[in-house]
Amino acid sequence: AADSENPAQDYETVRRELGQYNPILLQKPEYILLTRWDIAGEKGRPFRKDAIPVSIYDDTSLNALKNILNSLKK
Repeated sequence: AADSENPAQDYETVRRELGQYNPILLQKPEYILLTRWDIAGEKGRPFRKDAIPVSIYDDTSLNALKNILNSLKK
């Protein structure tokens, strides 16, 4: 979440745990969603260029997320 103290560390933790569960998961395409973007303020800056900020109060970000999810269905 964008309001986390350290989203980059959270990301690394998730990746490490996925790899421990099943290393093949680390080879799959990923989408990094930075949720709760609306309440994060300055500390919510994306920690990676490919991180996608999402807020339930921002139709543009929700539409971008919908497009990603719809593309996965195909």
